[in-house]
Amino acid sequence: MSEANGGAPVLVDAKAVALTGLALDWATGVADGRGLRIDIEADQPVIRCVESGVRWAPTSDWNQCGELLERHGIHVERGLPDSDPDAPGLWAAYVYDEDGITTVESGEVSSARTAICLAVVFASMEGAEFVDDFELATIKLPQLFVTKEMQPGRRNDTENQIEQQILAPFTGAGRPAAPTPRAAEDQERDVGGIGHYLGRVNTYANELRAALVQVNEVLRENGLEPVVIPHMK
Repeated sequence: MSEANGGAPVLVDAKAVALTGLALDWATGVADGRGLRIDIEADQPVIRCVESGVRWAPTSDWNQCGELLERHGIHVERGLPDSDPDAPGLWAAYVYDEDGITTVESGEVSSARTAICLAVVFASMEGAEFVDDFELATIKLPQLFVTKEMQPGRRNDTENQIEQQILAPFTGAGRPAAPTPRAAEDQERDVGGIGHYLGRVNTYANELRAALVQVNEVLRENGLEPVVIPHMK
């Protein structure tokens, strides 16, 4: 029996951060605990809830997406455009714990509905908190919905070129100089100096992280695979 019109779908791995459209609709429904099926209507795949038969499309249906927002306690924010003042800002969705600490972040995307759905999916994935942790994470999806951009491990020359351009100041001649170590006797007289150097190291680490965030924004705008951003603690 085929995966369409009620058949069991063939599942394959897909990159969690790359989900859009029907792939994200399906992943969101599974994360929300819904039974889903795939029908073919007018030669196009349609996702429906098994019990009710209602079409499931939260990435395009605000009624369904709004229910997800309330049920999962999601907060949505809209940022400012990076360059074009007339362009709409990007959206990000967050889930906070009882202490107000962010536990899930969708990353910045062009649609509020997409951000909400990504937050629901990420919240269901055990063992990670921020979007950085999902850069290499995969999720099982019907093969019918998985595009080339969603396939794990796919990178191309454009991704690498963009990454190298943005990281150039930190990997080439423009790289900030490392702080000069103090003499051992000075460190003994002034332990606070160690904290000073650690602070400078943290500054460089944060600058590198900011550059990586820019990398991911450009990559996502071009429909490419983001790079992994390590946590700086």
